[in-house]
Amino acid sequence: MDIFKYIKIDENSRVPKYKQIVDSIIDNISTGNFKIDDKIPSINAFSEHFYLSRDTVEKAYNILKNDKIIVSIRGKGNYIART
Repeated sequence: MDIFKYIKIDENSRVPKYKQIVDSIIDNISTGNFKIDDKIPSINAFSEHFYLSRDTVEKAYNILKNDKIIVSIRGKGNYIART
C-alpha cells in the first residue's frame, strides 16, 4: 500500500510542515484510508519522499506517539495504533 499518495504537504501553507503531517495522518485515519496496524513509512523514507528534514518528520511522529495514535516497534517500524 502506498501511503504517500494519501499524505498532502502544502509547500505554500502557513501551517508548519510537521503539523501538516500530523493532521494528514489523523485525517486519513478518520476517513478510513489508514487502519489499525497499518505500517507507516520510516522517518527517513518520509523525509526523503517529501524532501523534508528528518527533524520535521521526527517531530510529527513524536506528537503522534504522545497522542498514542502511532506506536513504534523497535526494529520493525511505526504502526497506526488506534482510529
